[in-house]
Amino acid sequence: MNDWYQEQWRKVISEAFDERFKRISDLTWLPWVGKDFLQYRVLIIAESHYTNTDDPALVEEKKREYMVDPFSTREVMAEYPLYGYDAGWKNHGARGNNPTFDNLTKILCGSPLLGPTDKELRFSLWSRIAFMNFIQRPMWYSKTHGKERPTGEDRAIGWRATLGVISILAPEICIFAGLEAAVWFNWFMKENGINATPLVFHNKIGRCCPRSSVVCIENTPIQFRFMRHPCSFFSWEQWKAFVFDGNEALQTKLSFFEKP
Repeated sequence: MNDWYQEQWRKVISEAFDERFKRISDLTWLPWVGKDFLQYRVLIIAESHYTNTDDPALVEEKKREYMVDPFSTREVMAEYPLYGYDAGWKNHGARGNNPTFDNLTKILCGSPLLGPTDKELRFSLWSRIAFMNFIQRPMWYSKTHGKERPTGEDRAIGWRATLGVISILAPEICIFAGLEAAVWFNWFMKENGINATPLVFHNKIGRCCPRSSVVCIENTPIQFRFMRHPCSFFSWEQWKAFVFDGNEALQTKLSFFEKP
């Protein structure tokens, strides 16, 4: 673990849930929980961590590095989106931005918050949000060999870990940044006796159908919203409308970030 990253995230997160998270046997990485999360109760669930190497000989080593570091998710968040361009991070196109987090930030507050004076706003926004990944082992991403896809076992483990986190955090809404978790949703909920409405498929946005459900965890109804992965070719205004449909009060609570 990089000490610099830890110094940054401790400005923004709460570690109050960590001991309970550590008791979730299927959870690989400690989730990010903003210090003001309990005032907003928004949990974002992305898909995977990726080992970005084209060298097959290095894949397993890179995966092990992720698997033995329970703070990997927090390190990613501390680098980007917290610091944005200032972190010196480069994506696959050698650009200094991360489209996935830029689009998530737009959905939450209407702006990627990448301006030279927006750093404090980024810190403030991500202090209000919880974040985790659904798949609990790193996937291999390679320009040459393509993107590794999760197995059925990965999805089952992911649901057990995710529901464990949800039972601890009790969010009002779970925003799934990608449709991977929806693949086994109906089957998993029925198989495990979880009180959940069957997935509702909404009108397409682009080529993807948004999906939603209401899941009762410990007798508390929680909204699940599944959207397309926000990495590219992403109409964030339309997806934002889907996420906040029926959640206008929550949108208003975050709206002071809105840019004209």
